[in-house]
Amino acid sequence: MDGTFVHPFDNHNFIAGHGTMGLEILEDAPDTAAVIAAIGGGGLITGIASAIKTLKPNVKVWGAEPETAAPAALSFAQGVRKSSRAGSPRSAMELAAKASFPDVERMRPIVDGSIVVTLEQRNKPCE
Repeated sequence: MDGTFVHPFDNHNFIAGHGTMGLEILEDAPDTAAVIAAIGGGGLITGIASAIKTLKPNVKVWGAEPETAAPAALSFAQGVRKSSRAGSPRSAMELAAKASFPDVERMRPIVDGSIVVTLEQRNKPCE
């Protein structure tokens, strides 16, 4: 089969495409002070943060991860690329986060940190 493999999160063009969401956020809400984005593989938040920090470096960008799969939080805390905590994954996202995580150095200058969310918090509807 002929084709081109595009990695689902560790691809510069893919990450740049996610940057358009950061541009849309600032266009629609120019007074934004903080953005929270999900972290799975890291491509989404890296793209969003790249655009936002380029235009408004003072805007905080935080990632959110489930407690059962939080490699970014571990990586930020320990300063090196880490895999997720031990435990059984309960979703495909948690399994993917355990399996691979991009170089934390790409995220470090533009993502302010990671919020680890319990399963109870994750499943609670917003009010």
